[in-house]
Amino acid sequence: MRRSAVQVYVGRRLGEERAALDYTQAEFAKIIGCSQPQYGRYENGTRGISASELQELATTLQMPIESFFPAPDRGKIDNSEKELLEAWRSRKLGVVLRLVTERFG
Repeated sequence: MRRSAVQVYVGRRLGEERAALDYTQAEFAKIIGCSQPQYGRYENGTRGISASELQELATTLQMPIESFFPAPDRGKIDNSEKELLEAWRSRKLGVVLRLVTERFG
């Protein structure tokens, strides 16, 4: 099975939180109601976690669900965003319309 980058990241974060609470995988699996092998697959990213399972884990860990996901890098602007911003500032509305249509359909 192919592992997605998100599955791997979520699993890594889950393992970090479990370790911070000083639980073994087996102990934590018992707390959340799954087997140790299944929990191990969560941590190594070979089994995806459903949205409802992730919400339950966040509640159990008393942490916001967003903390399982990488924070977007808000400081970076890609070339298409730069072009859109420049067109907007220059009042080139035809270019703005084209870029928005290309990006958002």
